[in-house]
Amino acid sequence: MDTPTDAVAHEQTPRVGGTGRQRPHSEQLRVATFNELIHLGQRSGFIEAQQWQTALGRMDDLEAACDEQATLRAELARAAAAQNWLFPDEAPPADPRQRLEVLVGRARAHARRSRVITQAYLSTLLALGSNWGLEHDHVAQALAHACVSEHWRVDWEIACDMEGLLGAELAGERQRAARSHAQATYQRRGRKGWLSQSDLMHVYSSLRQGVGDVEARELFAGFHRDANARRWAWAGASATVLPTDECLRLLVEKVAQQVHRTGRVPHGFRQAVVAEAAGAHIEASDLFEAIEVRSIREQWPVAFDGQPRLDSLDPNSWAPWAAERLRAALTPVVRPVAPSGLRMAMPLLAFLTVVSVNHPIAPSPVLSGSQGALAVAPPAVAVAAPPVIPASPAATPAPPVIQPLTLVVAHTDGVGARLRTAPATGPVARLLSDGTAVVVIGSEMQVGGTAWAQVRAPDGTPGWMSADFLSPSGSDPSAG
Repeated sequence: MDTPTDAVAHEQTPRVGGTGRQRPHSEQLRVATFNELIHLGQRSGFIEAQQWQTALGRMDDLEAACDEQATLRAELARAAAAQNWLFPDEAPPADPRQRLEVLVGRARAHARRSRVITQAYLSTLLALGSNWGLEHDHVAQALAHACVSEHWRVDWEIACDMEGLLGAELAGERQRAARSHAQATYQRRGRKGWLSQSDLMHVYSSLRQGVGDVEARELFAGFHRDANARRWAWAGASATVLPTDECLRLLVEKVAQQVHRTGRVPHGFRQAVVAEAAGAHIEASDLFEAIEVRSIREQWPVAFDGQPRLDSLDPNSWAPWAAERLRAALTPVVRPVAPSGLRMAMPLLAFLTVVSVNHPIAPSPVLSGSQGALAVAPPAVAVAAPPVIPASPAATPAPPVIQPLTLVVAHTDGVGARLRTAPATGPVARLLSDGTAVVVIGSEMQVGGTAWAQVRAPDGTPGWMSADFLSPSGSDPSAG
């Protein structure tokens, strides 16, 4: 008596000599298993290892031939590679360098198909990477980097510490973007040959969008070192402390390269190099003296442009407070100017007083300094003579009324002059613009070859100012 199993086997045995030929049992089982698994892989993006082992066990139970299992494995591997889904028994690429790239590519394709990368998909991918000889953490980090940098629009069912990796990678991506933006800003704004305070503010703010304060300072210092190597002027404090002589030579070299590069020294470059000198505690007079010596030696065919002004390359970025800080930071620009009116006005006033009252008086000791080295004719001073009191035998002549000497700030090219609490090295109490009237309240003092006058500002603040930047009140403050 035939059993049901024997009947099924008898029916599936190929008939010899018949008009039709049935496929063997093993081939039918392989095709059915292949269709089932490939549908699963296309739908979910992967075949789990357990599902694959279950399919192989079923084929063993139904006594499928071994070569059919090998054929099924090869067919599924080819389909997975062609359609970018995961097959857990797939052989690795021959080139080990391509294995990680293949896995990331499969995940990238899955991210385009699905809105969610499930925990099961991630576990299957990491297990396949382990079968290919890749470290678990290495694969996970590569996935996190690709997801963040390429902006995959997927949600992750977090597994294998992916949450922490994605957070760290996101922070790193912000840092890389901030560094790249700052580098581009630095290159774009510095290619003219200098970086103004406005430029430096833009570069630093670009860094702070994704970089911490300590790292931002280090990167900013790196930009300054690069600017020194390129001989770009830098309108800020030095990132590296250099000896004064070396720093002065570097600044002069920057000016020389700007001259040879463009044939001119624009306003913005002059402001930047003067501000850089001030940050290095170099007097503007020393800087411009060194520039003049080199320009004469090398016979530069250029000079500094006319009146200095704020850098107009990006006017929208300048707030009024920033402009005021820049003016306060800049030291006066040294140019050949007329000798100080302060030195000439007092002897002239004394002479007119003597003539008007017909009574000799001693010249006031307010100013008795020597004449400037770059002497030219001083501007005329109109001084009203006091009324003449006729001499009387019975009365003592009244002493002449001498008005306080008033001078104005001049010859600063619009930058302004500093009112210090002490000559030369005292802290700056005020920054007085051209045309500001001051009253002489004391004697002149020579410090380091420069005459300093003791004056009082319009708001009553006393202090000391360089006599080179003072002129009689009737002269043109802008005359240089």
